[in-house]
Amino acid sequence: MKVYDQSLMLLSCLALLSCSGKSHGIGDSDSPKIFTTGQAERRVEPNMAKVTFAILTRAQNAEKARSENASKVSVLIKKVKEMKIPESDLESLDYRIREIINYQNGTQRIEAYEVNNRMQIKLLDVKKGRSTD
Repeated sequence: MKVYDQSLMLLSCLALLSCSGKSHGIGDSDSPKIFTTGQAERRVEPNMAKVTFAILTRAQNAEKARSENASKVSVLIKKVKEMKIPESDLESLDYRIREIINYQNGTQRIEAYEVNNRMQIKLLDVKKGRSTD
């Protein structure tokens, strides 16, 4: 992560202040000039991570697919609470129910229903995210 270094800015300000007290017009070609450039980089250890995933279920009818998906989300929420991650740091990003259609010989037939619940967990303590239990 690049962060502008405040010491570079302070150094530039001090250089400007050290110029002569003599007043120079803007258009004066012989007026003193200071040109500075700088770049700074600071590396820090991450303190937050966002983990995005999807819970996908498929069943013969929409209600069964929805119910199975809800059960899996409940298990996930329980695990999140066990890890001492606030439930408010778990977010549902997208929830879709769609028909899986099979096209054969010019006809369509609903083969199954699919529920896709895309979620995200925000980890403010990155070390908690290292567990794969």
